[in-house]
Amino acid sequence: MKTTENKNMYSKARLLALVGFIGLSATSFAQRPEVTSAAIAVDRGDLAAAQQHIDEAKAIVDEKGPSAVSESTLQKYYYRRSEIYYKMYAASKDITSLNEAIENATALLAYNKAVDDDDYTDDIMELLPTMFSDMSQTAAVYSQDEATRADAYNIYNDLYNFKKTDGVGQIDTTSLYYMTLLASQMKDTARTIEHYKQLLEMGYKGRQWTAMYEGQRTPIESKEMLDIYLEREIVSDPELSPSINEELWIQAIYWMNISGRKAEFNEYLAKAMELYPDNSDLVIFQLQDYLDSEDYDGALANLETLRQADPGNALYLYNMGFIHHVYKEDRDKGLEFYDLAIQADSTHKDALYQAGLVYVEYSNVKADAMNDVPSNKQREYDALKKEKEDLLKKALEYFLLAEAQDPEDKTTLQSLAKVYYQLGNAEKALEYNEKSQ
Repeated sequence: MKTTENKNMYSKARLLALVGFIGLSATSFAQRPEVTSAAIAVDRGDLAAAQQHIDEAKAIVDEKGPSAVSESTLQKYYYRRSEIYYKMYAASKDITSLNEAIENATALLAYNKAVDDDDYTDDIMELLPTMFSDMSQTAAVYSQDEATRADAYNIYNDLYNFKKTDGVGQIDTTSLYYMTLLASQMKDTARTIEHYKQLLEMGYKGRQWTAMYEGQRTPIESKEMLDIYLEREIVSDPELSPSINEELWIQAIYWMNISGRKAEFNEYLAKAMELYPDNSDLVIFQLQDYLDSEDYDGALANLETLRQADPGNALYLYNMGFIHHVYKEDRDKGLEFYDLAIQADSTHKDALYQAGLVYVEYSNVKADAMNDVPSNKQREYDALKKEKEDLLKKALEYFLLAEAQDPEDKTTLQSLAKVYYQLGNAEKALEYNEKSQ
C-alpha cells in the first residue's frame, strides 16, 4: 500500500513537470513560426507580411517574456525584427522604424554578450554602422531648423544611449557634443551645463580627421577608416583638427555664470585657469568674479595681466580706468587710463564719455570751492570760476566726441545739455535737452 502511494506521488510529480514542459514548448513553438514566417516574407521582399509576422512575434515575447523563448529563437527574432524595421525605414525614412531597428540590433548584441554566444552578431554588425550613420544624418538635418531642434536633440540622445548599451559599449562623445550645442541653442540651461560637464569629465577634445576626397576636404569617421582609405588611395592629405577642449571650459563657465551657479562657476574657473592660464576669456571671467566680490585690486591685477599680453587693447584700458574712477574713486588715475584707451581707439564711446564725466566732477570740486570763498575775495572767486569753466569746456570736448560715435545716446545728450547750461549757452542747452527726450 505504501509502495502504491509513493508510486502515485512520483507519477503526479512527473505529470506536473511534463505539463510545465509542454506549456513552455507551446510558447516557444507559437513564437518560432512567426519569426520564421517573418524571415520568409522579408526574404521574398514582402515587407507588409514580414512586419505583420514579426509584430505578432513581439506580442508573444512581450506577453511571456524573453526568458520563455529559446535562445536560438530569441536571437533570430531580434535579428529579423531589426532587419525588417530597417528595411521599412529605408522605404519610408520614418525615424520610428529606424529606432525600432537599432533597438533590436543592440538588444541582440546585449543578449549574445549575456549568453556568451554570437549567432547573428556578424550579420547585425554589418547593418549597425549604417543604421547609426542614418540616425546621425537625420539628426543633423533636423538640427538646421529651429522648429525641429528638439527632435534633433532627442535623436542624438537616442543614438548616444544606443551606442552605450552593453552590446555596443561605445561612448559617443560626438552625439553628446551635438546635444550640448542644441541644448544651448534652445536655451535649456540645465541640460547645457550638464552636457558640458560630461564632456569635460571625459576629456573631450573634438578632434576630427579630414582628408582630400574628389577635390574636397571631407570628414573621416575614424582613424581606422582613414588608414584603410589611405592604403587604398581613396583619400589623400590627412589632417587632424585642433582640440576644442579649451573652448568647452569657457562655454561651461559662461553658462554657469549666467545661470547664477556660483559654486560651480568658481570651481570650474579655477580648474580651467590651471589648464589654460593665458586664456583671455578665462581672465575676464576671473575679472568679473573679482568685481562681484569687490576685490578691486585683484581686478586691476587681472586686467594688467591681460594688458601685458595685448598692450593696445582699449577695452582693458577702459576697464582699468573705470575701476580706478568709479570703484576706487581715484579720478586722476581713472582719467589716465581713459585717455590711454582713447589713444588706442579714438572711437571708444564709453572712454570718451567717462573722460568727459571726470572733467565735470573736477568742475564740481571747483564749484564747491567757490561756495566757500568769502564775499570780500572776488579775485579768488573769479579765478575758481575760470578754472571751473575751463574744466567744463574740456568735458564738452569729450562729450561731443562721444556724441559723434552715438548720436542717439540719451545719457550723452543729457550731459551735453547740462554742460552747455552751466557754460551759459541756454540755446544749446535747450537744443540738447530736446534731443535727449
